Amino acid sequence: MPTEWINIVDTAVKIGLGALISGVATYHITGLNHNNQHDQEKRKRRNDHFDQIITNADEYFHAFFRVVSLVDGISKQYDDINELDSGNPRHVKIFKELRARDIKFSEANNHHAYAASRLRLLDLSTALIALADFNRIVEEVRTEVFFIRRIPESEVIKDWKIALKKSVSDFYDAVRQEYGLET
Repeated sequence: MPTEWINIVDTAVKIGLGALISGVATYHITGLNHNNQHDQEKRKRRNDHFDQIITNADEYFHAFFRVVSLVDGISKQYDDINELDSGNPRHVKIFKELRARDIKFSEANNHHAYAASRLRLLDLSTALIALADFNRIVEEVRTEVFFIRRIPESEVIKDWKIALKKSVSDFYDAVRQEYGLET
């Protein structure tokens, strides 16, 4: 009888220890799975933000490049025009065409605001600086063409294009680096 009693206690202890080990292991594995799932959700949200940043920045960049292309075309087609005279019907027509393109660009400004807010959210200061450089050139072009009403020479427009492309390239380099797509 005493050995039967010891066998019963021995079996109970083994079952209890097995259950305890199983419970601790299950608890630990569940915690790891939860953390892994949480990390995956964070990565997915971050990647979604990157996709939104790129989509909105593209829209903004392309809208302004269309403005610059029109200014460049006018500069080449009408090389005799330096300043747009509101008394000249031909100049008025050109300015209306420019203004229509500028209005479309202004409508794309919400894309800039969206991309910039997501960049701030993700703390991507290098990309924000590149976007700010692009905007500095945007303001320079808009001041010259729409407020002073001057069509610059093709050399100035070429310099604008180079600076704009560099800003866009810097922007994408910064985003690519943060996104983990370094080349």
